[in-house]
Amino acid sequence: MDLLQPKRIKKQLLDYYIVQEGILHERPRGYARKVCSKMKSLHKVNICPKTVYSRVKGVIQGDRLVPLADVDGNPSHREGKDRNYAGFEAILDIVLPNLEDRDYLGLPANQVDSALGYAGGNIVICERDENRSQELRQIAKFLYKCRKRAILILNSNIWDYMNQTKSMFNVFDFDLMCVIPYYSWTWAKSLYRAAKPGPNVVNLTTTCGRIITEEEYENRRARFERGLVNQGFQLGGKSYFRYSDRTAPMRTARYVLVK
Repeated sequence: MDLLQPKRIKKQLLDYYIVQEGILHERPRGYARKVCSKMKSLHKVNICPKTVYSRVKGVIQGDRLVPLADVDGNPSHREGKDRNYAGFEAILDIVLPNLEDRDYLGLPANQVDSALGYAGGNIVICERDENRSQELRQIAKFLYKCRKRAILILNSNIWDYMNQTKSMFNVFDFDLMCVIPYYSWTWAKSLYRAAKPGPNVVNLTTTCGRIITEEEYENRRARFERGLVNQGFQLGGKSYFRYSDRTAPMRTARYVLVK
């Protein structure tokens, strides 16, 4: 772990171990010392238990948890993801300025509590991996206790959920470690079914490069956009962003869709 950028990286390491040693196990006795011990032995970062307790208190009061997705990864990858979501939040503030009017459906990687800042209505998160979904439920349980905001965690494929649910959303956050499928119109169809009437904001992040070429990605993204229009959406705006997540080249397409 490169700690040449100490403040930001130490905070993300601290958040990671607070989640792993504290929140996932409902803050057992001695968890703060265990967090300090792991940070010192594994990363040569010295902190005291008081710092751990202070950080947890901040999270309870509303600070955002930003744990590293992989403590053995390159911290610069987190920078790209953060810039991506900063753009997403900026669009939300313009298109849907009232937090209470937003209903969120997504896969927000390991920033579960970020959804609390994206929506004040219903918040649903889908995670296919059973173990991971259990972890997310523990984090959501902790956030509900300290902030009184409910997050529903489902062990489900998000596209299957959109095809089955009667609930409707206007904030869609797809942070996917997969490529846009060749038959991407099926995604457009699922999205239209779950979208609320009026403006909707979509953040679609997929992989590229190792699995499909840049040219093929552009073709599939264009096919997806045509599918959105064919389903009945009016395309109110779009923007693109790219970054790397660990070794995977990531491509983001953000849309404002009016139904």
